[in-house]
Amino acid sequence: MAGKKKLSIEESMARLDAISTEMEKPGVSLENSFKLFNEGLELVKKVRGDLTDVEKKIKILQENEVSEEEADE
Repeated sequence: MAGKKKLSIEESMARLDAISTEMEKPGVSLENSFKLFNEGLELVKKVRGDLTDVEKKIKILQENEVSEEEADE
């Protein structure tokens, strides 16, 4: 995945789904399964980080909204 464009959360999830489908196919070699598994692990780490970032941004927005509502009172 190095050198490729940064995937969105949705693109990463779609790729994880594709990896899962590929690994479930009969006849996938152990070597290819291992490569797919590693790619999947990296994508899971990336998605977790991305979702954590989004969660932090949402909390900041919510806190700002509450602060603005309190200031209006």
